[in-house]
Amino acid sequence: MDKLHHTINGYLNNPDSLFEEWYKKRLLKQVGLTEGEFTGILPSLEKIKEVFNNMLQTLKETICIKWGYSQKRIQFSDDIELIKDLANYLSTITDFPIEVATLVFITGLDKLCFQ
Repeated sequence: MDKLHHTINGYLNNPDSLFEEWYKKRLLKQVGLTEGEFTGILPSLEKIKEVFNNMLQTLKETICIKWGYSQKRIQFSDDIELIKDLANYLSTITDFPIEVATLVFITGLDKLCFQ
């Protein structure tokens, strides 16, 4: 198991922590910090998920049509390989592509693209 596979597997096993991790990284980037620990108070998990879902809506066309989720779901039988492929695609258009791709998967690709 490679390091990325292990990281994604850990994220999948603890999605609430992943939402918080993504939010912290996002805030640090917004204030121009590339290193260091986030020391502020986080909003509720529900608020963090709301922020993520709002961002996700801006990526809907990119993920569902341009990346071609309907074909990718057939191509990949392994969820982690699907997440890695999505992260690779998102790496040119979003910060923290591994975290974002994993959260997109957790949130539900079928729900995003087929509802």
